Amino acid sequence: MLELNNISFTYTDEPFIENLSLMLDTNAPCILLSGKNGSGKTTLLNLMCELLPAYDGSIERHGMSIGYLPYQDCLIKDVSVLDNFRFYNRIFNDQDLELNDSFYNQLLQIFSIDYQHKKVKQCSSGEQKKCAIVCLLLSKADLLIFDEPFNALDFQSVLGFLRLIKEMKQEHLFLITTHTMDVIGKIADRLLIMEHGSLKADILGRKEIEAYLNDQYYAEIKTI
Repeated sequence: MLELNNISFTYTDEPFIENLSLMLDTNAPCILLSGKNGSGKTTLLNLMCELLPAYDGSIERHGMSIGYLPYQDCLIKDVSVLDNFRFYNRIFNDQDLELNDSFYNQLLQIFSIDYQHKKVKQCSSGEQKKCAIVCLLLSKADLLIFDEPFNALDFQSVLGFLRLIKEMKQEHLFLITTHTMDVIGKIADRLLIMEHGSLKADILGRKEIEAYLNDQYYAEIKTI
């Protein structure tokens, strides 16, 4: 469980996020966070991970481990993809990566990674995105946070990733931001909509999310 209690944060003199309270738990293991550009999504994620100092309120993890993949990944560009896997596995799990590990090989298959010995800087944007996703999934953290993970992914990788989320959410929480809500809307258990640094909507339940998307999201697309 992760609890945010009356969180406020200011970038300048004006509050950007003000008195926001939120609880994430296993009752809704796959959470979709959406909103317009500049609505506060990434700021909220950074606050959850305590990457921003000097906020008001409290954040209670209750022993929950958190893994976070920001929009701009933290891959080491001058070494190989495999070296990145080994490096982040060591950081997250304090042990060497077992190359015959079944979960690791499942990830390689899902994301079609057959370029482990290629330097990251020589990889395409999509290949780098898949590498970064695998690095975080190897952490097996209780809460896995992804900021726009579907950007640059090919269709088969998106499908494989969604199936994996559906499988892993039995034991992990997922918090995912995306502007393409139709991609993950089918498997999300909870939908959070940010607007001007506040939660505009908090929708729980698959049917309720689908109804909201049909009314608010797909309806606008049909007008094009």
